[in-house]
Amino acid sequence: PAIDVVEREGRFVVRADVPGLSPDDIRLEIRDGTLVLEGERRQEIEVEGKEGVYRSERMYGRFSRVIPLPEAADLDKAAARFENGVL
Repeated sequence: PAIDVVEREGRFVVRADVPGLSPDDIRLEIRDGTLVLEGERRQEIEVEGKEGVYRSERMYGRFSRVIPLPEAADLDKAAARFENGVL
């Protein structure tokens, strides 16, 4: 997923676009000064018989992003929020 890392009001904010996923589809972990974001986007439509996919541009399957956190980040105060497909 696409991410942004910004500093806002003395806090570092990481935003990730994860439309169509629920919080249960995503795992977050802070490891060695990095934020590890992992998840899986499952294909919504099963194709059977003679039906076929004419165009598929959306990514499905497992994904993982390792995001280096700024040294000044206070990892003990880390929190996550999920709203409207943005983590």
